Amino acid sequence: MARTAGRVIGSLLVDPGESADAPGLCESLNVAKSSMSVALGQLERGGLVERFRPPKGRRDHYRLADDVFGRAFRAKMAEFTTFAQLAERGLAVVGDNPRGRARLELMRDM
Repeated sequence: MARTAGRVIGSLLVDPGESADAPGLCESLNVAKSSMSVALGQLERGGLVERFRPPKGRRDHYRLADDVFGRAFRAKMAEFTTFAQLAERGLAVVGDNPRGRARLELMRDM
């Protein structure tokens, strides 16, 4: 996760209003609009934040997803599974190279 995305999650965790708009996040975190846009897009695609429009509001707001830590944990576990699968593929092609095989086995077994 990028640094700005992590800071957004931290800000939304402690925000007493439980949501914020992008300009407000930019100001409070001292982050450029472009960086904030990328971070919010990444977090939204990952299911960690939700975008919504408050009643009578003119700007989208962002809040943490209900199960933000469970979602983050499951996403990280999926990365580990992919990592192990990559090691298995490497073991299938590494041949008789004992150092390479040992490294790939260690990677797989992590």
